[in-house]
Amino acid sequence: MSILAVAVPVVMSGAAGASVAVDDSFSVATLLGGCGAVDFVDNGPGAPGGGNNDDYLVIHDYCSDGYGVWGIAYRNGVKLGERYNSNGLAGAPLIYDPYTHAGNTNIGPGDTVRIDVCLADGSTSEWRFRCNSRTEESVDG
Repeated sequence: MSILAVAVPVVMSGAAGASVAVDDSFSVATLLGGCGAVDFVDNGPGAPGGGNNDDYLVIHDYCSDGYGVWGIAYRNGVKLGERYNSNGLAGAPLIYDPYTHAGNTNIGPGDTVRIDVCLADGSTSEWRFRCNSRTEESVDG
């Protein structure tokens, strides 16, 4: 007697034809040591006490080196904005949502998300260094 295994597709139903969500989150760190990093969060808790949020950045400063961290956001090649985290190693990461401000909408399917991250010697400093960049295409927005 043999046992036959059969794969049965699972069909999810819902009012709008629900689809399986894809987590499009990713991170990019500064070069040479990664003292700074920016996370693109596809869906997460957002600002403390703010409830779940879709599409935002978390800017981290992982070193007590006297430098802050810039996070710069782009969608489909268009710069949306930038923020500077000067909280240092002992401070909290900075949550920044450039995707729903100033007329912007959340990321949609097929949109490209580019994040730049740099170290800098102040929030007005034009001298940024150890910069790195990452671009990803969103699957489901």
